[in-house]
This record gives sequence, structure tokens and C-alpha cells, in this order.
Amino acid sequence: MATVLSLHQIQALSGVAFSTFSSVHIITAISANFGPETYERVLRFFRIYYQHPLIEVTVVGASLVTHVVSSSIIASRRESKKTATNSPQKFKWLSPLGLHRLSGYYLNLSMVGHIVATRLRGYLFASPADFAFISLTLARWPLAGFFYPYYALLAISGVYHTAYGLASAKRTLTHKGPKWFKPGSTSFKVAVGTGCVAILSSILAFGGWYFPLPEASKMAAFMASERGLLNLFLGERFTNSYVMQYLTGI
Repeated sequence: MATVLSLHQIQALSGVAFSTFSSVHIITAISANFGPETYERVLRFFRIYYQHPLIEVTVVGASLVTHVVSSSIIASRRESKKTATNSPQKFKWLSPLGLHRLSGYYLNLSMVGHIVATRLRGYLFASPADFAFISLTLARWPLAGFFYPYYALLAISGVYHTAYGLASAKRTLTHKGPKWFKPGSTSFKVAVGTGCVAILSSILAFGGWYFPLPEASKMAAFMASERGLLNLFLGERFTNSYVMQYLTGI
């Protein structure tokens, strides 16, 4: 029993550490509602923190790995216990805890691709992700048909998982927690709902629904710099077709 409890504590502590990154990531995304310039300023400000080599390796990278591993072990033991006792209890996936798990599963599935497309591409192509990068993925079909729902699920999963994790971490670590922000409470629903609406709105901002997209010359240059990454994931034939379709439309 002590091992399970210590795993839950490790899960909670690593989640709190990683939330120092995920929270500012969410704030940065929401700032897109106020225009590309505001987004770029907020992005540069927070990158001073989470892209510092020491912070990126420990607080972001190590805490993420620790959180995923501890969560996976807990889930595995939970399923093993159900099998051993032959008591498959029906789980409510639309409950606060169920939504927390579902959002975690989606974040896990999208994590590697998100890191490659944002952080790794910065190292490989010396082209850090910015407002133009996200707008590029939403500018033309068929790519936009994938990225709108992808970003939407990523955004609401990030908001919900972070909020639920912070609300439950204090109870896990101290056996106490603020009743006003208990998962499922009215205040929790209002806070999470507001956050989800704000971050979903930011996706429309990136898509050019509120403001003109970055100037055509910048976007054209950006498309040229992205050929290597698009070729890697989509193939040269699709990339050439997409690039031409995009450039002729700006």
C-alpha cells in the first residue's frame, strides 16, 4: 500500500512541476486572441523561463517523463487489481476523474508529435515555432481539416488536465484541498469552461478569423523554410502541391 501511495505522490509532485510549463503555455496560447504581436511578446517572455537549458531538462523534461511513467504504473496496477479480483467495475468516463484520464491519454498520444513539430524543428531547421507557424497549419485545406480538431482537443485537454491535476495534487500530498476548487464543483466548472472557451477562441485567431495573418512575404519565406519538415512527415509530392496551393493564395 505504501508503494502505491508513494507513486501517487510522485505523480502529483511531477504534475505540479510540469504545470509551471503547461500553465504558461496555456496563457501564451490565449494571448493570441489579442493579435499576433501580443502573442509574440508573451511567447518571448515566457520562453526565457521554460527554454532555459536547466529548466527545460529538469522542470519540463524530467517532470514530464516522471509523470507519464508513474501514471502508467498506477494505471497498470489498477487494471491488474481489477483482473485479480475479477471485479470489472464500470468506470464513468464523463465524470471529472474520467475526463482527467481521457485528457491525459490524448496528451500522451499527441506529445511526441507536438515536441517534434515545435521544439525539435527549432533545433533542426533553426526556425522556432511562432504565430506564423501555427497559422500556416490552418491556412489551407486539407491540412487545416486535421489541425483545427487536433489543436482544439489539445487545447481543452491541456486546460482540463492541468486544472484537475492542480486541484487534486494538494489533496494527494496533504490530504487537504480547497473545497471551492474541488473537481466537479461549480467554481471548477466555471474556471475550466472559461479557460476552454478562451483557448478555443485563440485557435480561430491563429486561423485568421479575427486579425489579418502575418504578411505574405513572411509567410512565403516561412513556407520555404518548412519544406524539409513537411517532406519528412508528408512526402515530397504532397508538400510541393501544398506549398504551391498556399503560395498562390497569399
